Amino acid sequence: MRSLSPLLPVVIVLLAVAVPAQAAPPADSLAARVAAASGTADFDQVAALRFTFNVQKGQMHKQRSWVWSPATDMVTLVPGGKDDRGAAYLRSAVTDELQQVDGWFVNDSYWLLFPLHLAWDEFAALEESEGAVTSPIAGLPTRRLAVTYPSAGGYTPGDVYELYVDEADRVVEWVYRRGGAAEATRRASWQQYQSFGPLTLSLDRPGDDGNFRVWFTDVAVQVKGSDEWVGGGR
Repeated sequence: MRSLSPLLPVVIVLLAVAVPAQAAPPADSLAARVAAASGTADFDQVAALRFTFNVQKGQMHKQRSWVWSPATDMVTLVPGGKDDRGAAYLRSAVTDELQQVDGWFVNDSYWLLFPLHLAWDEFAALEESEGAVTSPIAGLPTRRLAVTYPSAGGYTPGDVYELYVDEADRVVEWVYRRGGAAEATRRASWQQYQSFGPLTLSLDRPGDDGNFRVWFTDVAVQVKGSDEWVGGGR
């Protein structure tokens, strides 16, 4: 699997999306429970995932629409907007001219599926807090899970993500520290959870400064053995 460390300015390039064959975290760990709450147990039932990634920073708004077939790793960028003219490719055969498009896909899909990567990502170091922790934005009682990426390689080595998790094992707040910096680079709430077939995903990630937001529209899942799309709304 190609490994790309996380990056987070306006467009965030993160670890590659292909699901690696590896040992999962212990079933009783916080990481495994958070991943399970998003649908790792039945992810192999997902034939295709459709979504539109939206990001707003100040007055700037970008969006890209995708269809991904996990079993084949076929990716389709739906034409639309000045950034994306559309493309369809296998992630195992990315050409030089598709590198930018694939970087967009890695970024956008990772934002949507971050909790599942707790079970998938081979190189991330995971550290749970001992006992309850007060979340930094809303002051909620949570448990904290720190996710640290390798200090070498990728776009922004050593990045750290702090996930603040509620009693339902769902991420409610998120802190990004670029390169492992002591101070937060960005903080956001995770809101509007919705189920799509076997997956349960947060669709809205507003930043605490009121100047940044990531959200998802037209999210839908096609389950194996069916031609129907489950979901499709905001």
